[in-house]
Amino acid sequence: MAIEFIALEQTIAPGANLIFSASIPRRGVYGVRQREGSGLIEFRPVQCRTSVLARFSGNISIPEGGTVGEITAALALNGEALASSEMAVTPAAVENRFNVSAQAVIWDVGCGDTVTVRNTSDQDIALSGNLIIE
Repeated sequence: MAIEFIALEQTIAPGANLIFSASIPRRGVYGVRQREGSGLIEFRPVQCRTSVLARFSGNISIPEGGTVGEITAALALNGEALASSEMAVTPAAVENRFNVSAQAVIWDVGCGDTVTVRNTSDQDIALSGNLIIE
């Protein structure tokens, strides 16, 4: 069974996480939970070690006042960006939006492990999207 976390567009500082504002179905089911106002999705599986598929799809841009250049975001496990999930674009102008997506199979997830979407750029980014955990 999948659970979807939804994030409206927000400006994210370098190294910061995307904040999820809603989930479908509600938080706390299927061994996955999220604290309101947090970007961290915490695993609490029935079995203390399991594997999950994390999929993110969203829109990314350089917010007003930013500098044109490459911007990146990635899925992160326990605070560390997963290099294989990096999403990179180079907008031609500020506020040009691009659709990005990434997925990662996360093996051997334990109780208390966290996943999120992180700004891995060296400048602010505008990001919105959906994170699905299966």
